[in-house]
Amino acid sequence: MNIVLISEAAPTETYRHVATDASQGLTASKLIDTGSSPHPNRVKQALITVETYAVRVAFGGTTPTQGASGVGHSLEVNDSISLDSWDAISSFRFINETNGEAGVLQVTLGF
Repeated sequence: MNIVLISEAAPTETYRHVATDASQGLTASKLIDTGSSPHPNRVKQALITVETYAVRVAFGGTTPTQGASGVGHSLEVNDSISLDSWDAISSFRFINETNGEAGVLQVTLGF
């Protein structure tokens, strides 16, 4: 059993993100809270859980790749990762670990 906490940040709604065979990041429009204008807030925390099929993830400008020699950390079904910095969240990239297997991520952001 995995126990995951969100602390320090107020969580927003959870959304579903489907991985593809091309590297992608989290939904950019969800990473900034424009409701707090004139000073919008950037996301402070992200909880990401793999729901179906493994994905590879990478950070800091690295593009994850597929296959046996793939680049990136492999996250399996039911694995979760908690990110607690803007740099980690904004540079987070993911891809299906295996071509054609659409991994589903559940994502909750905190502000």
